[in-house]
Amino acid sequence: MPSLREAMEIRGHLLAFLLRRNAAAKSPAPTRAYVTRIGVILGKPGDGALIDAVKLTQPDGATVLIDPLAVSAIRAPVAGEYAEGVQTVLTMGRRSQGVQEPVAKVAAAVRVRGGKV
Repeated sequence: MPSLREAMEIRGHLLAFLLRRNAAAKSPAPTRAYVTRIGVILGKPGDGALIDAVKLTQPDGATVLIDPLAVSAIRAPVAGEYAEGVQTVLTMGRRSQGVQEPVAKVAAAVRVRGGKV
């Protein structure tokens, strides 16, 4: 399963492709803003709003960037649900991401960036 960052990069590439393909037909403002925000997260230049992503650690030690506005729930993992070392599970829509940081630290980081959990 791809990480959130990989999924966002794939989605960003797809939207950018579709925007280029349909250059004659202007995309709606929210779509253009979304594509720009993804580019900013991935370190590409853009002129849209910046997502103040939360930088956390995946179970394998890799860094994952989480959009705090997309987080709908934060909880401790159920025993055996994730690999050892996972202390927090974030839910974003139908997707969940286990991270190594403690629940209180993750919740504080999400809230300080505008998350409503």
